[in-house]
Amino acid sequence: MTEQTAGRVLVLDRGSKHLRRATRSLRSVVPHVEVTPSLGDTVPSSFGVLLADYDTLGAEERDRLVRMMSSAPATRLLMLSESAARESFADLFTNRLLTNLVARNDDVDAWELIVTVQKLLRRDVFGMEKYFSWGVEPRGLKVTKAAEKGQVLGAAEEYAGAIGIDPRLTALYCNVADEFFTNAVFNAPVDAAGKGRYRNLEREAQVELLPHEAIDVRFACDGMRLGISVSDPFGSLTQEHLQFYLGKCFRKGEDQVDTKAGGAGLGLYYVFECLSQFVVNIAPGQRTEMIGLIDVRGTYKDFAARNKSFNIFLA
Repeated sequence: MTEQTAGRVLVLDRGSKHLRRATRSLRSVVPHVEVTPSLGDTVPSSFGVLLADYDTLGAEERDRLVRMMSSAPATRLLMLSESAARESFADLFTNRLLTNLVARNDDVDAWELIVTVQKLLRRDVFGMEKYFSWGVEPRGLKVTKAAEKGQVLGAAEEYAGAIGIDPRLTALYCNVADEFFTNAVFNAPVDAAGKGRYRNLEREAQVELLPHEAIDVRFACDGMRLGISVSDPFGSLTQEHLQFYLGKCFRKGEDQVDTKAGGAGLGLYYVFECLSQFVVNIAPGQRTEMIGLIDVRGTYKDFAARNKSFNIFLA
């Protein structure tokens, strides 16, 4: 992203009240936000982010937008949607064009939108604290052994329980901690040739990482969001891999879950279903940070009824 595009957002607005509110929120923090009812034949290359409301676009318009974005690699597409038919996003994931989806639940969460846009524009992507109120200090621990999973899950359960989180949400939180930890220990480590060191091992194997390969696990909550992040120093997870599996998730086909040893298993599908926001930050070859956020402002029923956000950010 160049200096020319770093502070510029283009909003494709067909009269959406949600986009009007979103535009007001963005104008408070982004130097240049422009609104247009039509894109013409190309996506303007001078904008770092194109914001569109998926639900206001017809099928032909969606297809056209996908084609246009494929020829505008410097511009990131950010979609808003409250569609419950999430399989409609499968093609966007499959075509490797959808990396950022912010859910609408009656309205857009202004804080989530601002954080997402700022990360896209600035490429300063790492750190779970960006999603929490000022002053929240995440707690954490570092681990190097697969045998330490029980310690991680115990710490997650204790943290959520001490705050008073609904037991069913706490269970989801611990499930995400389990999946994030397993991915970081077994799937993330690679050798000098980029080949997975432990991906094909059974998950009961006694894997131990070197001290400089320690996995960083952190917990945070501000009374609105309960979060967990797991960061590894390998950066081997790719955007394409994530999009491929999310495409499978959204299609809900027979190939949705891998059953092979060392495979994705319930993996990304299960994580996505357990969260309000699923965020993956990647510095290729250097670091991957998975962040899971759960909206804890209401009951478990409230959580289950809300749509979900998904974001991939590249550093």
